[in-house]
Amino acid sequence: MRRSVAGLLILLTAVMAGCAGRQAAAPDPVPSGEELPAAQGPARLPGADSNAEVDSSPDSGTGDAGDVGASGEGSGTPAPVPAPPELVREEIPGGFRLGPFDSAGQVWWLNPGVVWIHATAGGEHHYGMVALEGGGLEAGAEHDPEGIPYWDPWHFLLSPDGARAVHYAGRAGARTFINRETGAAREPEAPRFYGSNIFDSWSPDGAHFLVQSNRTDPVPGFYFLDRDGNPAGTFAEPGHFSHWGAWSPDGTRVAFLSVPMDLHYARSPEEWEEPPYGERMGVLDLRTGKATYFGLEGQTFFGTPVWSSDGARLAAVCGERTVVQNSHPFEEYETTRLREPRPCLVDLEAGTVAPVGDGRSGDVFLAVLGVTDEAVLIEYFDRGEGEWGYGWTPLGGGPLVELGGEHWQGAPQLVAGGRAALVSELLPNRLALFDQRGEAERILAEGTIDGLVASPDGRHLAFYHNRYLTVLEVPEE
Repeated sequence: MRRSVAGLLILLTAVMAGCAGRQAAAPDPVPSGEELPAAQGPARLPGADSNAEVDSSPDSGTGDAGDVGASGEGSGTPAPVPAPPELVREEIPGGFRLGPFDSAGQVWWLNPGVVWIHATAGGEHHYGMVALEGGGLEAGAEHDPEGIPYWDPWHFLLSPDGARAVHYAGRAGARTFINRETGAAREPEAPRFYGSNIFDSWSPDGAHFLVQSNRTDPVPGFYFLDRDGNPAGTFAEPGHFSHWGAWSPDGTRVAFLSVPMDLHYARSPEEWEEPPYGERMGVLDLRTGKATYFGLEGQTFFGTPVWSSDGARLAAVCGERTVVQNSHPFEEYETTRLREPRPCLVDLEAGTVAPVGDGRSGDVFLAVLGVTDEAVLIEYFDRGEGEWGYGWTPLGGGPLVELGGEHWQGAPQLVAGGRAALVSELLPNRLALFDQRGEAERILAEGTIDGLVASPDGRHLAFYHNRYLTVLEVPEE
């Protein structure tokens, strides 16, 4: 699963409404399974050489964070701050809970056995790691000298083992590698651009770090760094811009969208230099430095490619690229859309790519959330009708199988057994497992539920439940 799926969907929606551009003719289709060598400093990990020159000169940005405190009335001296309540770990059926906290916080998975959390208790911030195998909260560093909170996932990316971290000073500021074991910090040479921290990512084993550049960079694609920020290879395509990279589950490949360098989209990429569209999908093999491309005539891909858990397949939204007139309360403008969007499935072993299910008519936003052996889990939003929801698109074809219920917060999480975990209904919330028939097969929790995230292997769920961080093992079918 990807970090902050809900944040990605918000980002994609913003990108689709982004700023003015021009329309160019669609390129010739690329045959499925065509294998091409990487053109510029192919990434061969570990120990790859890089000959690319890097321009890392943009100005840094900073962020602000407030302090929590209290003062005595009339005395002019600070009043004593009460000690925060003790956080207690309690074993419960199927898992454990930790708390109590003042309110729901945030939670991310570092690996299948460790979650990274932020919440407040006693008016103070608490952030750090919690291991499934036992123990309480291992506190993380609090703030950097410029006041940016380390718990903010847009400014602080922990490696899967928690031993390394990458810290950002602002959206286009310095990228600093921190050794949490020794405290050593260094700022590597790597490109900076607005929003780059959103697209950077650690490999699943934490050995390498992927940095995405933009079209104007000497390497208009990917930079690879080792766990300490040292150069470990680059990748760029001749005449194309590669972006929206996603690591394979085993960390040996990166899937990405590929768009001709001279092709622009309406309202993009002049403001957002990483358009969410690509005329073909690429898969870079880091062991050989070669990329294989998949494309369909007349179809454009959208959004970050999503891997199946076994790394054998990929899915992304596809459709016919078109330009529509979009009305806004303050202006009207042209913007890019996909006509009749649907998932497109890439079978890496067979070397094929094909649309799945029925295309959706109208002005519809579609996002892939997960891939199983039988179906693709998707989210949709019909702008014209104002309707949104989640469902399964069967690989064998046919209409969308809707997930029932009044969905309250957060996108469904794909979990073990090819099911979807979803918080449904209003208060009290109900955390349910949905099968691929769209039916809720069992209820896991009921109450006030926030921040649902599945572990990378889909075997555990982490969320805040009635002020407690709660981790549950996903029951077998």
